[in-house]
Amino acid sequence: MHEVIGMPGRTQLVPAFGVYQEVAPNKSAVEYYRRVHEEFKRLEIVTRTLILEEAIRYLKEKYPAQNYRVVVRGLGGKKYYIFMRGDKRSRESYQEIPFWVRVEDGEVFIPASYVRRNKKLAGLVVGYRMEAIRLAMNKVLKREEEEEKKEEKVEEKKEEVKVEEVKKRAEKEIKKVEEAKKEDAKKVEVPREVRVRRVKNPIVRCPRCGQMGHVAKKWVKNKRGERYEYFYVYHKIPIGNGKYKTKWCYLGRNIPSKLLAGVA
Repeated sequence: MHEVIGMPGRTQLVPAFGVYQEVAPNKSAVEYYRRVHEEFKRLEIVTRTLILEEAIRYLKEKYPAQNYRVVVRGLGGKKYYIFMRGDKRSRESYQEIPFWVRVEDGEVFIPASYVRRNKKLAGLVVGYRMEAIRLAMNKVLKREEEEEKKEEKVEEKKEEVKVEEVKKRAEKEIKKVEEAKKEDAKKVEVPREVRVRRVKNPIVRCPRCGQMGHVAKKWVKNKRGERYEYFYVYHKIPIGNGKYKTKWCYLGRNIPSKLLAGVA
């Protein structure tokens, strides 16, 4: 005796797997579709609805002449999807027996009146409809998995773009720092003879050329970057048109006392 859902005198439903277990050709088929059913029930309502719609689409494509359709109906405050064929039902064809699926929890049922008429036929309907649900479930889950992979790829691309932007900004900052260093190096970099500073009593007679000139001190920087001070006498020699050229006479690191004694 099967558990019956529904009020007497109205539509009464019987759990589908109880009927299928009695008429199935072997126990392995029952266990197989029971595992499919358990997996179907664990899914979310939205996914189950998509699977049911895909299942009826599969039946329509495979049996276009049978006019398969889904009817949505409420019973006992619950929502059901009913797999039906056409508007007229015939007792001779198993495809015409309605197959009820409760959307809330994924339980499946067969009307009790059809079980009483032909239990074996009703049981076979369960196997055929569960096969349609299995195929539809595989297709929907695969599609969802592909969509998730696409979303992951999109996210990965976004992350890659962010990383590239960060790298570009970092390269720009590094380039700016390097350019600033180069500019600072140019400012610090000076020729070997950088500064000329006059000393007191600069006008003297040059011991080298005998002409009058100014005593000047030069800071000279060698290749190692060390700085030394040397004394020179520089002369302004006229070259015409009010122009002059400069002539330098080297004295050394120390000014001779005789030179200072002969300051003009």
